[in-house]
Amino acid sequence: MSVQRSSMIDGQLRPNKVTNEAVLASLAGVPRENFVAPNMAGVAYVDEDLPISATRSLMEPMVFSRLLEAAAPNAGDTALVIASGSGYAACVLAGLCAAVIGLENDGLLVDHARAQADALDCGNVDFVAGDVTRFDGVSGPISLALVGGAVSDAQLVAEMFSPILSEDARLLVVERSKASTPGSAVRMTRNGGAWQREELFDASIPLLPEFTAAPKFTF
Repeated sequence: MSVQRSSMIDGQLRPNKVTNEAVLASLAGVPRENFVAPNMAGVAYVDEDLPISATRSLMEPMVFSRLLEAAAPNAGDTALVIASGSGYAACVLAGLCAAVIGLENDGLLVDHARAQADALDCGNVDFVAGDVTRFDGVSGPISLALVGGAVSDAQLVAEMFSPILSEDARLLVVERSKASTPGSAVRMTRNGGAWQREELFDASIPLLPEFTAAPKFTF
């Protein structure tokens, strides 16, 4: 499906403010169809969120790509994908960062993600099976974090993961209060002990059930 991938990049992404050539090159190298069920492979490049389990979706290309553009990943970053699903975002980030960790509580999705990372020779990606509201098994410092679905409170997520995030970390996430309301892509940037919030663009991807209400967590 290399033709569809090229059409996605040239027809959907470039005309809509995705101009980072490194980001576009990494997207071109990762086949989205490998991260959805076989019966959905034919629509893998449609600009829609595609379900991959009862609680996870493959984020629509436009939103995902613009989040990457805003994240400005670089070769010195250690990245974390929270709720990494079938592994697509982590494999795209593998071509942009020094190391990538995918955190996912669905063991079947973790197995699929590992298999796809191996197939793509993403040797700098590791997937951790664990509670996505915690960071057991994830070592910091993490300089870039991306959440694989929408959350109700970006600030809360930033604070939850602060212990493993670097002092200048960026966290990219879509925030929406509930499924019936529109959302916004948000960039949280850490400056010492404080988080600065910047709303980037409208986005309404599916909510992650683990982050739809204030979760209980302990350190």
